Amino acid sequence: MFKHGADFSELDLEGNLLTRASAEGNSTSEVGFLTVDGTAGEVQNGVDCNENGSMSKSSFENAPQNEKKENTIESCKESNNCMKSETAEQMFSRLKIGLKDGKIAGKELVDSVFQLLVGGPFNMENAFLIQNKEYIIPMVYLLDASPPHLQFAYFWLKCGVHRNLEACAESGLIRALLGRLPDAEEVVADFLIELLTILTTYSINVKDMKMFLRALRAVDNKWPRHSAKLLLVIKQMLRKEGPDVFFSFFGGSKTGIHIPPLSKWPYQNGWSFVTWVRLDPESSATFEEETPYLFSFRTRNGLGHSCHFVGNCMVVTTVKNKNGQSVQQCIKYELQVRKWYHVVLAYSYSRWGRSELQCYVNGQPVSGFEFNWHVSTNEQYDRCFVGCCPDSNGKNSFSGQMSVLYLFSESLNLQQVNSLYGLGPNYQSCFKFKNEVDIPVAYMKYLFDGKLSSALVFAYSPQNCDRQLCLNSVMKENQGYFFQTPHAVMMDGVNVVVTRSIHTTLHSVGGVQVFLPLLTQLDFPVQTSTLLSIFSQLLVCSPGVQQQLLQTNAFLVIGVSLTAANKKHITESVLNTFIEIAHFLISPESSSANLLRQLFEFVLLNPNLWINTDGKVSLVLLLVQTKLYQYLATDFYDKAKIFNPVRRVTTVMQLLHSLKFYYWVTDPRRRSGIDGKGKAGPRPTVDNILTIRGHILTLMYKIVSNNEPGAQTGDELKAILNFLTTVHEDDNLTDVLSMLIKLVAANPAMLIPAFDKKRGVWVVFKLIGAANENVRLLALKLFDTMNPYNLYTLLTDRLLLHATFINVRTYNVLFEILIEKMTSEILDGRHPEPSTNCKFENPMLIRTIASLLQQSDQQNTEVLEVKKNYFANVCMARLVDFFDFFGAQH
Repeated sequence: MFKHGADFSELDLEGNLLTRASAEGNSTSEVGFLTVDGTAGEVQNGVDCNENGSMSKSSFENAPQNEKKENTIESCKESNNCMKSETAEQMFSRLKIGLKDGKIAGKELVDSVFQLLVGGPFNMENAFLIQNKEYIIPMVYLLDASPPHLQFAYFWLKCGVHRNLEACAESGLIRALLGRLPDAEEVVADFLIELLTILTTYSINVKDMKMFLRALRAVDNKWPRHSAKLLLVIKQMLRKEGPDVFFSFFGGSKTGIHIPPLSKWPYQNGWSFVTWVRLDPESSATFEEETPYLFSFRTRNGLGHSCHFVGNCMVVTTVKNKNGQSVQQCIKYELQVRKWYHVVLAYSYSRWGRSELQCYVNGQPVSGFEFNWHVSTNEQYDRCFVGCCPDSNGKNSFSGQMSVLYLFSESLNLQQVNSLYGLGPNYQSCFKFKNEVDIPVAYMKYLFDGKLSSALVFAYSPQNCDRQLCLNSVMKENQGYFFQTPHAVMMDGVNVVVTRSIHTTLHSVGGVQVFLPLLTQLDFPVQTSTLLSIFSQLLVCSPGVQQQLLQTNAFLVIGVSLTAANKKHITESVLNTFIEIAHFLISPESSSANLLRQLFEFVLLNPNLWINTDGKVSLVLLLVQTKLYQYLATDFYDKAKIFNPVRRVTTVMQLLHSLKFYYWVTDPRRRSGIDGKGKAGPRPTVDNILTIRGHILTLMYKIVSNNEPGAQTGDELKAILNFLTTVHEDDNLTDVLSMLIKLVAANPAMLIPAFDKKRGVWVVFKLIGAANENVRLLALKLFDTMNPYNLYTLLTDRLLLHATFINVRTYNVLFEILIEKMTSEILDGRHPEPSTNCKFENPMLIRTIASLLQQSDQQNTEVLEVKKNYFANVCMARLVDFFDFFGAQH
């Protein structure tokens, strides 16, 4: 960088502007830059440059002679009337000295540099296009020597003119700015970040991306200064609008694309003109006065159709006869300047009915009107242009950018137009091969059924050009509309611009996985949600990224990295980013079910990642974990179609593992011998843990109760029974037992046979010996029939193991088993009266109840209440069942 007090005639090893006398002894100065090691780097526009965008020593010594030309500018020194001629080198030297001595004011510095860049007096209205891009890098070095408040480069880049951005990209400005970022002051760094955002969103090549990634790499366990802000730049890169390759129209006289003569105009089935267009006027002051043409298809006598702009609106004109009778219609939709739009003009012809013209913008109809003026002529259409008209001048030539140009020999309908818009601006083919795109199936049937490809009159793609020749990409059998050659010619002032988005550049440097090592730097100061949102946006924008993430197990890497990092990174914004990714992978636009499974198993269902999260959701004041499991139990399960029969079993086991080792209410170490996890950091409160367990059990309930073909319900039930067997803390198993009872009650035909097959009665007798009465009674409700087991005596002993009498709640459960009318709730008062046709399905249980009453403490008032209920129920039962029972005993 420049150092205050440095002289331009001396060689500065940090890449300063240099001047030296020519070998011939004349006074002409040459401009060059020297790197620290003096080695040569890449070539940019014929100039050998290093990676930081500066000129190397070899280029300095072999600089082309045209750099010695006199770049005459008008520089105002003391007033607007005081102008003098000076070379570019003299200007930089004068400004450098003036900055050193404090004699250069901010306005003079800005005006002088801008005049040099635009090749004359600078004006934000009509003279802001860069003409001398070779002075962009010297301008940056001059910026280094300027005070922080003189951020002059901001203004001409902020206007967003594509031609200025193209000049900056070609000059290597991105690398020059990246090289200055670590040493910049805070205010200047923010300015550089904004410039980098504008430049990289427009285009970033492979060398720029490599330097960008190097700038993100930590040094000595620290992010380089200001480098974390580059993550925000990457997020903006992903929001690039418009195509990567396009036609650029400069707007001068005779600026356009000349279409070869057409032998006839398609009208029987109507016609449609389709393109992506962006208005980019040279002058904001005269924009309203100009009438640039979008297209003009006319005969020698002026008959035909055209469309031009008046301000921000399009006007369609049709000339029907040689007398010049015409009709014009204004499309009442304003196109904003410097913004891409997908424009379709579709004309439908009807001999006896109503002919009309429809205009669609971004896939939606915006204007439609009757247009009965049909042009009937045998003349050839030999005055066909895009971007200008036959009598073109500077005021009616288009200034801006266009993508692929389509003309169809039929009127497109709304479904076809909407599907075309869904293809995006980078599609520039001819609707022949479905594997060229990745769009929903609903769009496919309107685009690749053969109708569009057979209706193409011409398709001129900027990707299919040879110098000034635009090749027609349609099939040969469709080229009967042309007299001779079907290929168009780009006139003066039109060229093809190729930019590179982050998606194409990443593919050249290794794919999205190059960002994965950044996850190891999470514990350094950085916004984790910003880093993760990069993966989220890449995933949404590019189908290729989805495949790369799947092949590299990226979500496994993300899950492991977040687990190993400090838990302060697991915030609500991080969770929201993962939920956004899940929403996209669930949506019809994505078909990557395997990637969704990886996200679910390695991130969302990873309790070790979430257990010590202490951030709170702002609205409902619940833990991030609560929001996570609530989402999994509701929206995720209802929409995600990833729980196949095999996946269901593993998911149930993972959920039970989370309950056992992470979301325990009582520490299982003492009784169950289980080393509970999540003790190292802050754990949720007991109330929040119970809420989380409720969401987990809701998800489990939905999975198990889904009786789909091939479901392995027995294995799922076995996993639940194993949990109930190995967990001995009543607080840790009560809610799981209650969920199991609800499952059996709701799906008896499916689960009762599986319960018997998996020896569930063993688990029941283990649980009815629990000290907690709720556990004992819930376990009792799992009995279906008692007769096959003949365990009535053992049942009496187990129920009185931790009680001295039978209470009303226990009697209610036993009575439900007696009549086999189970409910999922435990009744505290007297149970409802049974119906008159109620039968004793397990009559041997009467003796068990009697034995419990006999062994109970007779002084307890609750035992008396149970006796009353017991005798009342027996008396109300059918006498025939009573006599059958005792008859069988004798």
